[in-house]
Amino acid sequence: MKTPSTRWSFWRIPAWREDERLRRFYRHCFGLEAIHEIGACKSYAADGSPFAHRLRGSLEYLLEQQPASTKDWLSLTGFQFFAERDLYGYLLGVYEYFYRDRKEPPVAPHPEAPPPEEHWR
Repeated sequence: MKTPSTRWSFWRIPAWREDERLRRFYRHCFGLEAIHEIGACKSYAADGSPFAHRLRGSLEYLLEQQPASTKDWLSLTGFQFFAERDLYGYLLGVYEYFYRDRKEPPVAPHPEAPPPEEHWR
């Protein structure tokens, strides 16, 4: 796992530059308005289409490299994770739900929940 860089950019995600639909998926489906309904995105995220293939590759890249900080994620999606382990744990759950045998989508933190104690240290 690489240490996130403050200079990291989402443009490094495979197919990010070429695929506006991929960028919209991240902004919308992982955004504050829809993240708690991520299960509704499975039908087109795993339909075998070229888009679904690019989305899978982008999630694999994020999970393997773990390049984005929680601040990066917030700037892209508008959704706050307070710890990178929670962000990447959530993304792993999404990946397993979309592409493996996970039965239920992962649950994102409640947006009004206070940050964990370690966030303030």
